[in-house]
Amino acid sequence: MINRVSIGRSIAMFLYGIGAVFAIYIGSLIFMGDVMFDVRGLILSSMMVCIPSGIATYLLIKNTQNVATKYRIMDVFMAILLSFYSLLLISILFLNYTRNIGAISISSNTTNFRLNANFIPFKTITIYIQSFINGNLNKSIIFQNLLGNLLLFSPMGILLPSLFKKLQKLKLFLLSLLIILISVEVGQLLTSSGSFDIDDIILNIAGAAFFYFLWSLNISQRFLRKIYIIK
Repeated sequence: MINRVSIGRSIAMFLYGIGAVFAIYIGSLIFMGDVMFDVRGLILSSMMVCIPSGIATYLLIKNTQNVATKYRIMDVFMAILLSFYSLLLISILFLNYTRNIGAISISSNTTNFRLNANFIPFKTITIYIQSFINGNLNKSIIFQNLLGNLLLFSPMGILLPSLFKKLQKLKLFLLSLLIILISVEVGQLLTSSGSFDIDDIILNIAGAAFFYFLWSLNISQRFLRKIYIIK
């Protein structure tokens, strides 16, 4: 039994090491400017880090008897997910300059604040919908921008309330998310890596709120307790 536990833990450490190596490698590519992720790249990169780390977490929990330790192990795994996800967000939002290609709004390289910011709710969304109806813009670009903004911060709807107990309250979750999103939009504007668009914030919040709703369902809560993500 002892050997079996030791072997399981050794395999878990090895898999954590693999996940860490991939994370460091991908991080180095991002910050050295050698890669800009498309959707396929994001999915592949996430799998390279999350799959070995997830298997390692399962093995450690399986070979641990203490319940409190099981929760701590899962907390570490969730923190790994949040950290790597944040790294990918930095790449997409601040380092990947191809993100806004094909967008209707004026290029983010402009220095004119008024032309590079939209404070009117649903203005950009309305333009995309009108363009879709009129056929003035490639439909793939429209879906990429609207659906992309819906999904971009959606993992926050699961990661934040799972990691931070205070953010399990809807009001605090939405307030924290709003602060994060405003900071991101202002940061993009100031660094000329994007534009400030209130519609981006609306779509980001909608996507994250939907996942928060899924997270808060009774069936989800029972499952999350079963795998030691929440108490």
